[in-house]
Amino acid sequence: MTRFARHIGLILATLFLLLQGVASAHAGLNPVDHDHDGVACSVTVMAEEQAVAPEPVIIDTPILSEQPVVAHALPTAERVASRFEPRAPPPRGPPA
Repeated sequence: MTRFARHIGLILATLFLLLQGVASAHAGLNPVDHDHDGVACSVTVMAEEQAVAPEPVIIDTPILSEQPVVAHALPTAERVASRFEPRAPPPRGPPA
């Protein structure tokens, strides 16, 4: 992302927050039903009672015991290296 694009994003975010603050201040200062030059203003502050979520159900789960790690089941460096068989590239010859 270029520096210009980062600054544009910052300016747009600042403008959004500024407009939200102005709209909230406008709704708080004016009465609920008001108009501007005959046009009804629809900016309002929502001050209604909020719904409360019910408490979540807590389910008891059993605690799993730790199991020992079996050493022979883990791959070692010798086993991994012994499976790898390098191959030379095909010979390069003149075009046929």
